[in-house]
Order: sequence, then C-alpha cells, then structure tokens
Amino acid sequence: MADAPAQLEYAHTPPWHRTRRARQIVVAAVLVGLVIAIWMIWPAVSLRTQLLYWQRKCLNHTSPADGIVFHNDAKVASVSSDWDDFYALLSPPGKSKTDATIYLGKMINADGKTVLVSLELADQDLMGRYDIVWNIVEIGGISQPPKLLNSGRVIFAAELTHGGAFYGQLDPDAPSHLVLRFESPGIARIKDVWLRSENMLKIEERRPETSVTPPSP
Repeated sequence: MADAPAQLEYAHTPPWHRTRRARQIVVAAVLVGLVIAIWMIWPAVSLRTQLLYWQRKCLNHTSPADGIVFHNDAKVASVSSDWDDFYALLSPPGKSKTDATIYLGKMINADGKTVLVSLELADQDLMGRYDIVWNIVEIGGISQPPKLLNSGRVIFAAELTHGGAFYGQLDPDAPSHLVLRFESPGIARIKDVWLRSENMLKIEERRPETSVTPPSP
C-alpha cells in the first residue's frame, strides 16, 4: 500500500507587534520623540551653556597692566564686554550704559559663600560726576543656573573731569573686602567695599587717618 503524501506545515504568522514593520515603526516613533524632546529643551540648554561660558569669563577677568580703568584726560574707559554679554543673558534685555568696569570677579562673604561681584562707574550727569553701580551674582553650575542676587547704585558724586579710577584690589587678608582708588588733581580718594552676608555691598569713604576695619553688622 502506498504511503500517504506528507502534509506541508506552514509557519504560523507572528503577531503584528513582532513583525519587522512594527519594529521599524517603534524605532521611528522613538526617534521622533527624541527629536521633539531635544527641540523643546534646546533653548534652555543653549541658554545655560552660554551663561556658564560668560560666567567663567567674568570670574577670570583681569585688570589692565597699569591698573587704570578710567581716565578722562587720557580717554581711557575700560568696560568689560564679558560682563555686558553675561548680564544680557542673565537679566534681559541687559544693563544700562556704564563708563568703566572697576571690579569684576569673586568675593567671599562672612558666611564663606563665594559670589561673582561687578562694580562699574556710571556717569551721573554732564558735570563729570560718577556713581558706582554694583551687582552680586550667585555662581551657577550644571544643576543650577547663575542668579542675580542683588544690585544697587551708590551716589559717588566724584569729580573725575580730570581724574581717573583704578581697578579694585581684593584684600588678601579679608576676601570680603575690596579697595577702590580714585584720583583727580590734588585729590586721592579711597573707598572700602565690604561684601555682607546678606548679599549686600557696603561702600565707605576711607579717611586718611582711619584704619581699615569691617563695618558693624
């Protein structure tokens, strides 16, 4: 008796979600999701990157070789473009015009916190008198952006029509203390700048006979 012909066994059709087409659709969906996510967060990432770049430039700012940052007669007016660019991102649309950067860098307050401090000369009027504009910024990082903590304007009213200003000098024995020096014909003025724990600056005129001591709390 002849053998019965063998029956062909056909492979079972796999579920739709296991097909190659399904895998391609899933991969495409994931890629589209990633592109959308990157597109949504890119502005924030770009802003943070730029802020940290300009912050580093400001923290590493150095004074001119001769220390002179402003002088009317010599037509010297040194303004930090790094600070201008940083502040425009930190607090849009940016700061008002100033005439000279008299200090830009780190200071440490009484609580041991390091912050970025800027001090600038700003023309008060057309009579050659100037004020001091200051800002204190919390230093940012990868997890936290820089933040403007405080700012102010001190009525300096210094007559600098024929005078100048020197870059501020940090006190090596007191990192919360900064010394500013201004000169005009026959007059030399010293101002002491103190960084307070509440993120405020106290600016005092130094008398020739008075020694430098921290201000009372």
